[in-house]
Amino acid sequence: QARRAQIEELASFIRREVNGGANPVLVLGDFNVRGSRVDRQDPGSDYHFLLRTLNAAVAPRRFADAWLATHADDPETDSGTKPRALPDGTLRPHEERIDYLFLAGTVATPRSMRIDFFASDLMVDGAPLGHLSDHAALLTEISWRSTPEAARIAASGR
Repeated sequence: QARRAQIEELASFIRREVNGGANPVLVLGDFNVRGSRVDRQDPGSDYHFLLRTLNAAVAPRRFADAWLATHADDPETDSGTKPRALPDGTLRPHEERIDYLFLAGTVATPRSMRIDFFASDLMVDGAPLGHLSDHAALLTEISWRSTPEAARIAASGR
């Protein structure tokens, strides 16, 4: 399956770049992998494959799904990163979360996260665009604990 091959390629890149280092690792983007409760409960789902494969790349560390880490009490509400409105004006039956921010490391922790579709007044072919993207932006606050290594990285500008 192409999606799983792409996930394996990403994990290979992460493994090569991290190379056993201790710095936090941030992986984010549109993975086109559903992350609903049903998907998170199914060990054979693409969501589980994604996390298992990314975690193997940074083992023994593990990635935290920033949305789940910051919305533990109600992870389903307002989690969709694709608009619920379909082109015909009807609504998709449930939120669809396919965009993620994963964070691994002990010095960085997701503190808050929200989505925003960023309305736009742009016109395309005489029609309002509506939003800047067909995906929501993931707005995340990350807490970075001060350590000598963090200070060295900040001072180096990397």
